[in-house]
Amino acid sequence: MKSKIFTVLTYFFIFLYIYSLGLKILNFEQFKINLVTSPIIPNNFIIPLIYLIPALEAITLFFLIFYNRIIITHYLNIFTLNIFSSYLILYYFFSNSDCGCSKLFPFLSYNVHIIVNIIFIGLSIFLLFLSDSLRKK
Repeated sequence: MKSKIFTVLTYFFIFLYIYSLGLKILNFEQFKINLVTSPIIPNNFIIPLIYLIPALEAITLFFLIFYNRIIITHYLNIFTLNIFSSYLILYYFFSNSDCGCSKLFPFLSYNVHIIVNIIFIGLSIFLLFLSDSLRKK
């Protein structure tokens, strides 16, 4: 049973990252505009972040697909989700406009989006513990 839950959750995160990364790649110009116009990102960080954010998602996706039984994969997933959630929370409190996440979850309010991100972090932590218990068998 643990193995099936592990597989389902792993596929869930794989599809989440494929969707998120795909949106960034397909709408790369809009993604850049969202970062450039973000009031909480200092100008000297914008250019590196334009490439680092998709790279981080791609690396996390790669590890989830090919190395999903390794603990570092799940720490990377938790780290990535925390980065996005922190940005969302900062944006919520220090900006008067919508974040660039609107294409990922277009039907969610900010409050619900933050709650969904926290749930995703909880699921990724649960996946970490599942991975650890399956590895010890």
